[in-house]
Amino acid sequence: MTIIAGSFAGIAEALRNRGFLFLADVKWIEQPCRCAGRWTCKVTV
Repeated sequence: MTIIAGSFAGIAEALRNRGFLFLADVKWIEQPCRCAGRWTCKVTV
């Protein structure tokens, strides 16, 4: 699943909304990074 947000806090909020309470519990495919003014990441579901 790809998450795109305007800030790192937005990524954390989107993950919480999908059931991930702690960032340590997330299985990252691609760590959060900022490019072109947006934060993106990929996680396994």
